[in-house]
Amino acid sequence: MLKNLTNKDNSNVVNLLIGRIGTNIVDSLFYMAILWYFKSHFHSPMLLSIIFIAGSTIDMFSFTLVR
Repeated sequence: MLKNLTNKDNSNVVNLLIGRIGTNIVDSLFYMAILWYFKSHFHSPMLLSIIFIAGSTIDMFSFTLVR
């Protein structure tokens, strides 16, 4: 079945998969950069925990915002 999705006729599927992988990589790097920024500038484990909880909560419930 996977072979049928990746043949030349379904190049849109391959483009969408590559785009999704790229989006996941950049999203993870952005998330790490935000945590690193707050850790290096404020030196507060409590603030870092609150930022992490807020970001994780938004990510967990973001699927409910899509129609």
